[in-house]
Amino acid sequence: MASLVEGEWKNFRFRMAEPTFYPCILEHLHTCVYQDEPLNRIAGDSEVKANELDNLAIQYMEENLSFFAIETNSNKVAGVRIIREMSKDAVSPNMSLIQSPELQKMIPFILHLQEEGKVFDTLGVDEIATLVSVSVEREFRRQGLATEMYRRSLAMLKTKGYVAVEGYFSSPFARKIATKMGFQQLAISYIGQYENADGELVFQDAKPDDYVSLMALKL
Repeated sequence: MASLVEGEWKNFRFRMAEPTFYPCILEHLHTCVYQDEPLNRIAGDSEVKANELDNLAIQYMEENLSFFAIETNSNKVAGVRIIREMSKDAVSPNMSLIQSPELQKMIPFILHLQEEGKVFDTLGVDEIATLVSVSVEREFRRQGLATEMYRRSLAMLKTKGYVAVEGYFSSPFARKIATKMGFQQLAISYIGQYENADGELVFQDAKPDDYVSLMALKL
């Protein structure tokens, strides 16, 4: 299956996310996802949050569905695609084990959106591939790299036997790509309007147009 992902494209080389590459991939995620992705940016940053996200990223990469792109001239990590498998009967995270206040806000928000979208029932599947994140270094953006990572992701997942894909899109650029590729919106949640169990606004620094869209595609 790696042959559907790995290879040359323009001035980039795609590789599967093997353990030897974890350090450089995590370094990229620290700047391009943990701090730059809209929901992460609004939730705030801390060393504890970064460590917990690192552990999650490694856990997902161990499923052998994730990959990254290297810019061949500089040999820098240019982009990363993190993918995981989700099942209908998966157990929700144990929030008592989450130490960072940022993830204590973010995870319930995503679970709320997941419940609103009812992706498994809507698509009639028991398993789905989740596009956790796609990220591109600023200097390599607007070259079609993110779109190419989407194309390679879908081709690989279809060949592996997945019949549906979902993603949680906070970036307008990612939503635009997903829409062009046929993803349908199942649910939407405005970040600034999200309340906790006590009726308190959780993300008070969010702008009115900041939202996350749960989108899915049948392969």
